[in-house]
Amino acid sequence: MKERPMEPKDICNEEIRLVSAEGDIFQVQLSEKWAESSLIRSLFEDSRLDEDIPLPSSTSRGLTACLELLRQGPSPIEKADTLLLEEILWVAKLLDMLATITPLLVDLLGDGVFGEWPFVAMPVNHLVPFLSCAESMPQSLVSQLLEACSSRAEPVHYQAVTKGFMTLLGSKVWHDFSLGALQRLPFIGAKVALLASKDFSVRATAVKDIKALLPVDLAELKLVVRLTQHPSFLVREHAVMALAEAAPKGEHTIILSLLPLLEDVREVRVAATSALKHLILKDDAWATQQLMEKFFSFHKLGQCAALEVLACVAPSINESVLDMAMQAAREGCTLSKMQAYRLVRMLEGSQCHDHQGNIQTQRSSSSCDQDSPRERTPRSSQAWSDLGSDPEWD
Repeated sequence: MKERPMEPKDICNEEIRLVSAEGDIFQVQLSEKWAESSLIRSLFEDSRLDEDIPLPSSTSRGLTACLELLRQGPSPIEKADTLLLEEILWVAKLLDMLATITPLLVDLLGDGVFGEWPFVAMPVNHLVPFLSCAESMPQSLVSQLLEACSSRAEPVHYQAVTKGFMTLLGSKVWHDFSLGALQRLPFIGAKVALLASKDFSVRATAVKDIKALLPVDLAELKLVVRLTQHPSFLVREHAVMALAEAAPKGEHTIILSLLPLLEDVREVRVAATSALKHLILKDDAWATQQLMEKFFSFHKLGQCAALEVLACVAPSINESVLDMAMQAAREGCTLSKMQAYRLVRMLEGSQCHDHQGNIQTQRSSSSCDQDSPRERTPRSSQAWSDLGSDPEWD
């Protein structure tokens, strides 16, 4: 029979023994608050609450103050230094009670218990928990907290600091400061968070900022790839633009994630087409095969986009690609027939690519004769016959 999960009331009246690094033992009667601690829950479920619980590097003073806060709230402490604040935070972290202790400390901070400038010299890892409670603090303290986090954060803190600043983006008072801090933070996670912003200029800046972080690790780029599935097409569009800027050319993982976007809404489709033309290496047989396999499952506009990409990256001698282009010229819509004919001509040597991957018609001194039916290759002529008429070439 499966045991029922532990409920907060189950630990009431249970006792534990906490041991500070100085060797002092504290006998503590548990209340429902302690059920928030994963440490206490684990010990309760394993029937090990009767064991001593050592708290390394903790002071007896910090442990006493932490336990008093949990028992009586913020009233017991009247005046203290910031060192005690750090000691309390360390004990709360060891006990996995930061979520409970931090709001109580915020009340004390607001009353000036820890002085006027409590955050100036504190380590960043001790500052981070207060970001989630910043809106409950006086503005002078929040300003001090945000400045300390943004100016002293190191790579090990970036993820936690980003999460904290994101909670303040919705604040009218602290939105601009938090946005600026996230934009200055040299962390891909911060830029990904900004890519999901509702503000166009913020998303556009995030794309540029990601480019400035190059080279970006592939594991970090996967954060951007996730945004290509975002419900907002505007976010998907900028995520694709960011991948085009930051992803290494020829990276198959990124290419595979972009292919389905060729049949997304117009803005995303255009961005994905441009990105694939930039990222797929010329004559990449694997990428060409992937495009060919997905081509006939795409809707008509998706097929046009796929053909545009193929026209830039397909191997110059690939009969399978040529056959597919001819089939598209026979069966596709007018737009896909146009793209198919471009691809046929390119594959048969009638066109070349400029340095941007755009199709340019080769014209010689006798270019006026080049477009005549007699000079076309057999497949090109057949493609135009299937299309029905010649488009005007600029």
